[in-house]
Amino acid sequence: MRDNITAFGGDPGSVTLWGESASGYGVCAQLAARGLFHSAIVQSAPV
Repeated sequence: MRDNITAFGGDPGSVTLWGESASGYGVCAQLAARGLFHSAIVQSAPV
């Protein structure tokens, strides 16, 4: 994943994951993957 971020000009050290409604649950689950994301935005889903 980090290689893909770099290939598109992004900073692999500062990645924000975002999800709304049902996707918010997926964001919560991905937060368990330690070290992959710098920050997360969860909308309309309980954490």
